Amino acid sequence: MIKKKAIKSKPVKTVLNEIPFKQQIEAKYKIRSFELADEEIAFRMVKLYFEEVARLGFKRTLDLDAIINAYFYSLARLKRKDKEMELIKKKVLSEEDDLSKESKTDLFPEPGKG
Repeated sequence: MIKKKAIKSKPVKTVLNEIPFKQQIEAKYKIRSFELADEEIAFRMVKLYFEEVARLGFKRTLDLDAIINAYFYSLARLKRKDKEMELIKKKVLSEEDDLSKESKTDLFPEPGKG
């Protein structure tokens, strides 16, 4: 059995915090450059969806307009994903803030005292 030393998480976090902000952004950009474009993701989603529809036997009701509309709908949703995620993040932070202001008795009322 070969034993390997594991990297402790604390030194790794320290190193990451010491990296200049510009380098962090460059690294993030390089990672994103390997991601698929929104158009490609939308195409693959629509393709998979209609393959499943055809497999289930609804092929006769499909037309070109339905496929094109599905593609553009998927593409629009993918383009809005950052805005939607930002709205969700704000809502979650708001809920967490509201919960942090409540007392223990507000969160867990005693039975019989309703």
